[in-house]
Amino acid sequence: DRVRGGQPVLVNLSLTHKKAEITLLEAAFFPEISDALGDIMAQEGVEECFILQTCNRVELFALTDGEDVIPDLLQWWRANLDDVAYEFDEAVEASASRDALLHLLRLSAGLESMVVGEDQILGQLQKSCAEAKECGAVGPLLDLIMFKALTSGRVIRKATGINRGAVSIGTVAVNLIEESLGSLDGRPVGIVGAGETATLLGK
Repeated sequence: DRVRGGQPVLVNLSLTHKKAEITLLEAAFFPEISDALGDIMAQEGVEECFILQTCNRVELFALTDGEDVIPDLLQWWRANLDDVAYEFDEAVEASASRDALLHLLRLSAGLESMVVGEDQILGQLQKSCAEAKECGAVGPLLDLIMFKALTSGRVIRKATGINRGAVSIGTVAVNLIEESLGSLDGRPVGIVGAGETATLLGK
């Protein structure tokens, strides 16, 4: 049964850089978002959902009939992990209701990022929600929750200046190099990798 007089419950399952090794994050990554969203929506009690994936986290957010959906979602996710399932059990974090909403707000504010205050997470959240909406997994309520979270993230940055200075891993790396070697103007630079982080580092 639903809690609090029939209101849906926001649930979050997360694997992040705080507890998960890169090998686990890579194994937990969903290569086909539409398929994963379809599987989650097929779980009994799930009404809306989206998946957030970055280089430092893989998270599921779902509007559900109640917290009793969490074990089924964990079992489904674990079943896709084969050899690292035991690591998953130690690293995955679950929250519901107010705690899940607070986590989403902290995410949008950049407080859960490896570099506190970074701006990228806003775009990543917005993209994740848009993808799920295209797949029919995000409805009006979760869409409203995400709108409020993104708005809060922008207001917090403007009010506090939390995103001033080094606000990405790439920026931090370049700053550390310049502290050691001086200005990089006119110097050849080699970047290993061709992913999102390497692209940002190049910029």
